Amino acid sequence: MPTLTRRTPAELTVRPWRNGGGVTTELWVSPEGADFDQFLWRVSIATVAASGPFSRFEGVDRVIVQLDGPPMTLEHPGGASHTLAPLRPYAFAGELETAATVTGTARDLNLMLRRHARRGTLTVYGPEASATLTLDASEGEVLVWLARGAATLTLADQSQHLEAGELAHVAGGLCGLAGADATLVVVDVRPY
Repeated sequence: MPTLTRRTPAELTVRPWRNGGGVTTELWVSPEGADFDQFLWRVSIATVAASGPFSRFEGVDRVIVQLDGPPMTLEHPGGASHTLAPLRPYAFAGELETAATVTGTARDLNLMLRRHARRGTLTVYGPEASATLTLDASEGEVLVWLARGAATLTLADQSQHLEAGELAHVAGGLCGLAGADATLVVVDVRPY
């Protein structure tokens, strides 16, 4: 049976990073209540207030998107580096020793997928693309987080209005999304 769940910022859990170097706000974790070693997939927003190492996650594929703040550069082994562009997803392996360089406070959204258990995508839609979307969660799950603006999700006879900072989780069906000048992040997760 299709489900539609809405969460406001007041309903979200804030917890320390795995390495203790900062804090993260959990938007969604599956299964619910799973810790860093047991999740199948999770989405969170991290506040990065200083340069330093990322937490390592063995066997996890990560996708990160910078939401705001000064440019953040991720450095990987062997001298490889990547400067995040605002609202542009970047994928990397969670077991890589990764460090961030930032000159101020930045926020990023992270999708983490337990490799060989879940696969997924993270897509950012700006106001021009978010006017009307159809999201397919019939064979998996879809998470929508609003960065800016407002939107309404409709699933069968259920409907949820979302404001900036709120999220909706959809499982088991097709849903429609209508946004007015919205910027949103859509995460589509499916079993392997």
